[in-house]
Amino acid sequence: MKDELIKYRRNINKIDRKMKKLFLKRMDISKKIGKYKELNNLDYIDKNRELELKKELINDINKDNIKDLYLKYLNNIIDLSVDLQTNNHTIIYDTIDNIKSYYKNKEVLLITDKNVYNLYNNKINKLFNSNEIYIIEPGEQSKNINNILDIIKLLIDKHYSRNSLIIGLGGGVITDLSGMIASIYKRGIDLILVPTTLLSMVDASIGMKNGINFLDTKNLIGTYKQACKTIIDFSFLKTLDKRIYNEGIFEIIKIFLAFSKDDYNNLLNNNLKEEDMIKKAIKLKQNIVMLDPYDKSLRHGLNFGHTIGHAIESCSLKENNILYHGESIAYGMLYFIDEKIKPSLFSTKE
Repeated sequence: MKDELIKYRRNINKIDRKMKKLFLKRMDISKKIGKYKELNNLDYIDKNRELELKKELINDINKDNIKDLYLKYLNNIIDLSVDLQTNNHTIIYDTIDNIKSYYKNKEVLLITDKNVYNLYNNKINKLFNSNEIYIIEPGEQSKNINNILDIIKLLIDKHYSRNSLIIGLGGGVITDLSGMIASIYKRGIDLILVPTTLLSMVDASIGMKNGINFLDTKNLIGTYKQACKTIIDFSFLKTLDKRIYNEGIFEIIKIFLAFSKDDYNNLLNNNLKEEDMIKKAIKLKQNIVMLDPYDKSLRHGLNFGHTIGHAIESCSLKENNILYHGESIAYGMLYFIDEKIKPSLFSTKE
């Protein structure tokens, strides 16, 4: 009896190994289909084709209970294929000058802020028509519900369709606002992010999270929205002042501290070139987000310093004595790393 059970299990294992190979092959093809549909502006979901496929595949299964089980299995496989197609997030290392080669036949709205526009208006005006550009005030205060509603009203008034594209050009405030608008307008339209700060390159533009501040609280309202593409243009880093640049360094330190001891040590010993450092941090975060997209377990490590850091940042918003996000998170990390800093963090005199 035992030998017979072992034989059955071996046969099952053989089938499972074959199914694994076929599953991986199917997912690889699904990814290619997703890229093709994206480039040719085709719908990701074809319900008629799905129904025909299911009808064809279950037609010759005679036992009702097996037919129901197979249909559940088939539904799961199709859902996974669609998820893979729609969550296809590509990091592109290129200049913004080539951005139009990454989309076509789209109604576009570029969202940016006054600081970015004043620095790069010649370049922006060459790439986009004036009626495709929406400019907001710079700073954390712009992450508010009024800006969201104003931009959505503009999209409605100008008859932007579901085939539209939001491009967010700026730092974390812009990528958050752009992502949230793209996630809720007509239940979701395409999104391309072009981060212009080091912090937004390694953090805000990677990972699907979007949020706005509400009732003096950081990111109280938000959504998940995967950008189709994030374009990393290193030339933007040349115009950053030291304080804003260091924000991004604090974020990179956090990622390396939490997930890569070797990269952390190399960073401390100045063994990483700037572009290599950024690419390593982006790749680490991408891998973590892929394994835990909705922040249920592994991704918690990326929240290191955020509980205290967000509290500090929210307080600074109330006091109009703005600490940048990266600076606040740095204090949040120090709270747990260095006992000496705790008293000064929560002293009424500081």
